[in-house]
Amino acid sequence: MQDRVDRSQNTHHIVSQTFKDLYNVFLPINQIRVDKSQHNSYNGFVRDKQSPRWLFETAYQWTNPVLSDYAETLLRTLMEMPDEELYKKELLKIRK
Repeated sequence: MQDRVDRSQNTHHIVSQTFKDLYNVFLPINQIRVDKSQHNSYNGFVRDKQSPRWLFETAYQWTNPVLSDYAETLLRTLMEMPDEELYKKELLKIRK
């Protein structure tokens, strides 16, 4: 029996489709199923910027006053990583 698609969920691209020139955004590893209302809220908040890097930067901006030095260092390390270290290699398009 074929699995039914849950109509209360949408497919979410972790790295936005707007970055398709830089990343292989249509790979299955870049897609997750999420609740429609959460998806709509998230996309309304994030708009064109959605990527793990943007999330790390936003988390840092909104939380750094309460972070320990160690936690702040970890978050800054994630924010500052080059794409080749941050993302899985199959997500990256070759850059010339």
